[in-house]
Amino acid sequence: EKLPNIRKVIARQMHQSLSEIPQVTHTLAFDATQILALRKMCKESGEAFGMNGVTIGDLVVYAVSRTLMQPEHAVLNAHFMGDTIKYFRNVQMGIAVDTPRGLMVPTLRDANKKSLLEISKETKELANACKQGSINPDLLTGASFTVSNVGVYGVESFTPVINPPQ
Repeated sequence: EKLPNIRKVIARQMHQSLSEIPQVTHTLAFDATQILALRKMCKESGEAFGMNGVTIGDLVVYAVSRTLMQPEHAVLNAHFMGDTIKYFRNVQMGIAVDTPRGLMVPTLRDANKKSLLEISKETKELANACKQGSINPDLLTGASFTVSNVGVYGVESFTPVINPPQ
């Protein structure tokens, strides 16, 4: 079966990442009781506020977008450009999306400025556009940091492939 162009691009980027960027895995455990309780509350009582569709992934994106704005984590909200580092003033959050065409990473622009509800709505719109093949190509570039949610597949730990130049 001949590879479609999107699969060729994905393969090329993954190969570049694995050959140029050191792969590091840190595995931590934390008590998720409060985040699970918040998700349950949103699901059960959030309909009046439109919060019943908020997912664990949305909560993670919200938390990461705020964490990356802290001065001690600025280096994580950046691009490595060979002999320079480009720091971002806002979080351009990449959202890894599994599609029939392959892995796509649309960018949720200025995620740190969005409410939890805006993040939830916009990430779903981006994911749906990727799955339908209607995503604007401009939204597939410029992420400063990417989150993946493989927990839905029962994965507890994995080594991510960094999306250069992140």
